[in-house]
Amino acid sequence: MNKFGEIVLKTLHRAFCKLCVPPRDSTRNCIIDPELASKRIYNLLESDKPCLVCRYGSTELNCLLNYISVKKGGFPVFDYIANKRYQWWWNELCIKQMQKWSGFFPIEIPLIEKFCECMLGASRQIDILGHWIDQEVLLKEYWPNTMEKVNLLMLEPYWSKNPWTRALKGKKVVVVHPFAELIEKQYKEKRTLLFKNQDVLPEFELRTVKAVQSLGGDCDEFKNWFDALDWMKKELDKESYDVVLIGCGAYGMPLAAYSKQTGHKAVHLAGALQLLFGIRGKRWDDPNYGIQEFGVRNKYKELFNEFWVYPDESFKPKSYKNVENGCYW
Repeated sequence: MNKFGEIVLKTLHRAFCKLCVPPRDSTRNCIIDPELASKRIYNLLESDKPCLVCRYGSTELNCLLNYISVKKGGFPVFDYIANKRYQWWWNELCIKQMQKWSGFFPIEIPLIEKFCECMLGASRQIDILGHWIDQEVLLKEYWPNTMEKVNLLMLEPYWSKNPWTRALKGKKVVVVHPFAELIEKQYKEKRTLLFKNQDVLPEFELRTVKAVQSLGGDCDEFKNWFDALDWMKKELDKESYDVVLIGCGAYGMPLAAYSKQTGHKAVHLAGALQLLFGIRGKRWDDPNYGIQEFGVRNKYKELFNEFWVYPDESFKPKSYKNVENGCYW
């Protein structure tokens, strides 16, 4: 696609979306009641079958939909303008964002294609999806018929009077997260102090795997993103566990799907996982975050108390400000 043609098509696409596409509403076509959402997840975790609860990251989803459209080929000008299909040429900005925001490296098209196939494989295993982006529906053909959708924020257990995390009580739980040491410290020293409802963070056997942090492509330990993912899989395999809780960017969904494939229960909460252990970040300090779902400002402020902490400098990668101005710190 030449630059002029791309500019014209994108301009027409934006104009159509502005005039004809309703504003994004993450409360449509999904479970929005926190009690019902929590019950669905709790029942999965209490069943005797492996399961996958997860969500898509926006950058990864854009890349995936771009890949599917490129793979389908053709010249679907009107479908693209009418927001029924993604670009059928590679979006250079999207690919750069995969490195800058999602930590994918190196940025080579064959590796991006391999990543997208990995994500499609994971999509076929989803039991419950945290919904927040309307374009997710373009992946419907890859989802199991039994998959359920809950509003993304309703994956977070503390909004329910009967949080799904009570299913973790007495279990062997592994947490995969870049803040592994801080999570262990918070759990060991402040578990009963972080939430009024003690069912949110019950007593369980906690183990952690420190996730690879490769934001901006800053990762000298591994040759590529897949080597880093394989390392985390091997670290996870070393543990004996019932449930894994995952928050590690673009690695999260493939790693959670791998856990289900190996007979375990996996919950990929992504960024919100740190909140379960009383770890704050700029994203949740924003008084308007969650206003569409809850209808009020400062909803997350209700959670915080003097026992919550921010990650210190030792947990900040060089490129941390590239992610929504350092939203997790």
